[in-house]
Amino acid sequence: MEMNLNTDEARSEDQPRRKRGAQPGNLNALKHGSYSRRLREPGAEAYLEQEIVTLRNLVQRASQLAADPDMNLTTLLKVLDTIGSAMNRLANLLQAQKQLDKSSTDVNAVLLQAVIEVARELGIQ
Repeated sequence: MEMNLNTDEARSEDQPRRKRGAQPGNLNALKHGSYSRRLREPGAEAYLEQEIVTLRNLVQRASQLAADPDMNLTTLLKVLDTIGSAMNRLANLLQAQKQLDKSSTDVNAVLLQAVIEVARELGIQ
């Protein structure tokens, strides 16, 4: 008997067809670049800066652990893997911080232009 897994026939009758895109409760967007959207509340930049500093400190501590000559190879590999993962997360946080800084600059430029135009309309130089 030949079974075709690429058709709806292979799907059991009791499983509903999934909708396209992220399923409810999926936080992949938070992990993959939408971090800045979640950080719109006041103080978000300071919170992000605190996370970056904390992660940098953890990477530094892990690097110091990796320098221990008495550490066995298995533990050293785990520490190095942890450092690599932390560096990837740090890069994501720095990218989010850059986007937040850029959007703040854009907002400031737009507000300045609006104030200049209103002042011109009111005859204020």
